Amino acid sequence: MQDAARPGAASRTIARLRIVRTTSSRPRRPSIEFLELTNVSATAAILALSLAAGPLCGAPKADLVLGSGSAVAPVVSMAGGFAGYRPLAIPPRSSAVIVLQP
Repeated sequence: MQDAARPGAASRTIARLRIVRTTSSRPRRPSIEFLELTNVSATAAILALSLAAGPLCGAPKADLVLGSGSAVAPVVSMAGGFAGYRPLAIPPRSSAVIVLQP
């Protein structure tokens, strides 16, 4: 995932998609995806994230569980990824966690 707002510039924003799968003996529940974003720079960051293929499907709901602002859900491709996804602006020296779920 890249910071598309400043192509070629040294990025100080870290984006990571973590996938947590249910592993219980109960009936299978859908997996939950967490998008963790950390901005360590002194300026706000607006990212355009891309994931060629991934675990997402349908039209997930985006809930901001850490951070400020309103999270936007991605438009999921047939391959389970997304392109040009701008989840939210991340203030300087802060983090955000977005839960993506069906």
